[in-house]
Amino acid sequence: MNHTLVEEIEEEYDEYCKDRERNTDTMYAKLSDYLKGMIAMLIRDGSYIDLEMAEELTQEVLMTIATDKIHTFEKKEAKFTTFCTAIAKNKALDYVRKRNRHRMNSYEAMAEEGYEFTGHQMYQNPERLLILQESRLGQIEAVKKYLQLLMNQKGKPYRTVGCCYTMVLFHRYHPDSKELSSPGWAFEEIREDTVEDSSSRFAREINEWFPRFGLYWGEEFVDGLDEQEGDVYISDMIFGEHFKTKDLENWSLRMRNKLRREMLEEACDILE
Repeated sequence: MNHTLVEEIEEEYDEYCKDRERNTDTMYAKLSDYLKGMIAMLIRDGSYIDLEMAEELTQEVLMTIATDKIHTFEKKEAKFTTFCTAIAKNKALDYVRKRNRHRMNSYEAMAEEGYEFTGHQMYQNPERLLILQESRLGQIEAVKKYLQLLMNQKGKPYRTVGCCYTMVLFHRYHPDSKELSSPGWAFEEIREDTVEDSSSRFAREINEWFPRFGLYWGEEFVDGLDEQEGDVYISDMIFGEHFKTKDLENWSLRMRNKLRREMLEEACDILE
């Protein structure tokens, strides 16, 4: 516990009690620093700490204190920080309970994604099933994050669309293929379409494939599409007669490496 920070918060609260019109920004800023770390540890999921959720819950706690609870607290036996800590713990534990209930209810969600479990698996080894479930849900979230990054790339929209077909949509129609991607298939699919038509088709089909994701093109892509001729055929707009399958292959390789770096950077930011 940071005793110095606790003392500073208590002093700020005492001054607030003397003057209820006093500016409380400093008090709540210090209180935010004090509560955030505790909330982060309470909602920790194994070795993973969701700092974004910790921040969100902290802000909810501060709002509750500022608009309601602070008016009911009387500083007698308990400190103000102790009072605030109790509220924060309740909020964090309530979040954890909801998260756990969501995981238990996600058997149905996983079944919708194509995962099935036998009665033997469910009752003979429930701990292993939970581990497997969490792992697969993690994989699903990783796929969603990958697609979100792909659909919000800054650059030429026709290249992004080409990569989406080459790296992703190909697998919808060829689920048993051992190929990582297929520039040839993508080339034939998009060369007689406009960029706008191709992007609309990809968004529609990816959400039919993963209906729970609710994916959409990001601002970077939409802005890029507005700046270019979205109603021109892709083959005419890019290279005319020189547009070849090899271009798609090169784009997809560069895009795959770029997405890999972005996902690793995001993972590192979370760990920090």
